[in-house]
Amino acid sequence: MASSPMTPATRFVGRTAELARIGALLDRCRTRSAAGLVVLGARGVGKTRLLAQAAQLAAHRGARAATVSCLPLTTVLPFDPLLGH
Repeated sequence: MASSPMTPATRFVGRTAELARIGALLDRCRTRSAAGLVVLGARGVGKTRLLAQAAQLAAHRGARAATVSCLPLTTVLPFDPLLGH
């Protein structure tokens, strides 16, 4: 199976604190209906890889994860990827 950003083929190193926070968010989702997670950062810092790990954590806990992304030109309009513009 080929890897994609959401199905990483390599071992994930670091980001222990971030993964712990994501895990806590997923745990809270078990007792509540839903939650959102926003990951911000400069280009190349590993946002996509961190979200891939978050999606794997969710899957292992029986939850589903949806991801969206923005292009720099669409950042003026909040929630643009969700609106389909």
